[in-house]
Amino acid sequence: MRANSSEEEQIAISVGVIAQLVETRSQRILSKTRLPYAQFVLLLHFCHEPERECTVSSLADAFQTDQSRISKTVRRLLDRGYVAVRPDPDDGRVKRLRVTRKGIQARDRSVALIERSEERRVGKECRSRSSPDH
Repeated sequence: MRANSSEEEQIAISVGVIAQLVETRSQRILSKTRLPYAQFVLLLHFCHEPERECTVSSLADAFQTDQSRISKTVRRLLDRGYVAVRPDPDDGRVKRLRVTRKGIQARDRSVALIERSEERRVGKECRSRSSPDH
């Protein structure tokens, strides 16, 4: 990091690097499943408050991206039965989205896979650091 950068800049850079590492590692682990990273991240969002309903617009705002990108990912989650849709009672043009039990189970399996993978990785690092050759 630059010597003259502010503490806030250094923190922002560090958070960005950590986020990229987590995303890359998660993508690698999830590549062994049928749940791509973008779908996994949306499921995490939905599962944070499983009873809450969202719209594509609110998801796009939350993820700071365009609605077309979110719509494509939501469509894939709908096709897999991970998310359910219903019309908004006040405005039939608006669709309300909510995670399904199947979606929660998919998220749980993926999180468990990531946790197991990370536990193995950390275990290997600890063993290699404690070996006499290290």
